[in-house]
Amino acid sequence: LVYYLTQDLGYSIKDASLIYGTFLGVAYVTPILGGWLADRFIGRSAAIIGGALLKMAGYIGLLFGANVTVCLAAIVIGNGLFLPTLPATLGALFSPNDPDRQRSFSFYYLAVSAGALLAPLICGTLGETFGWRYSFLASAIGLAAAIVIFLAGRHLLPPDRPGAASQPIHEAPIGATGRSVIP
Repeated sequence: LVYYLTQDLGYSIKDASLIYGTFLGVAYVTPILGGWLADRFIGRSAAIIGGALLKMAGYIGLLFGANVTVCLAAIVIGNGLFLPTLPATLGALFSPNDPDRQRSFSFYYLAVSAGALLAPLICGTLGETFGWRYSFLASAIGLAAAIVIFLAGRHLLPPDRPGAASQPIHEAPIGATGRSVIP
C-alpha cells in the first residue's frame, strides 16, 4: 500500500505511512464490531460473504484508481465482518470435546499463516514487475476464490442463528465412532 501510494499516486512517504498505519490500526479494531454484528444481527455466513465482497470491492477499486479512502474503508469494514466469523463458524462445526476440533483449528491457522507468508511474496512480485495495482487484482482474485469455495461448502455448515451468540450454534451429528460426521 505504501509503495502504491508513493510510486503510483505521488504521496509523500510520511503521508503514505500515516495512511498505512491508520489503515492497519482500524483493521485490527473492526473485527470486534464485526463479530458482534455477525452474532447479533446478520449471521456468520452473511458476514463472511458480505465481508469478502466488501474487501474485494475495495481491492478492485484500488486496481482501477478509485478514491483511496473509500476503497480502504471498504477493505477495513469487510475485514471486520470477515475475520472474526471464520473461526467462529469453524468452531460451530464440532462439539467442544470432539478430537477433530483442535486439528481443524490447527489446520485453519496453518492455512492463515501460509496465506500471510505467500500474499506479500505474490503481491510484491506483481507490484514490482507489473505495477502496484496488480497486487490488488491478486487480492481480489484470492477473495473471489474464497467466496466460491465458501459457497460451495455452505450446505455443510450449521444454520446461522443471529441473536443467539451466547448459545452454541450447532452440535455436530455424532457418528458410530463417537466422532463428528462433519469433516
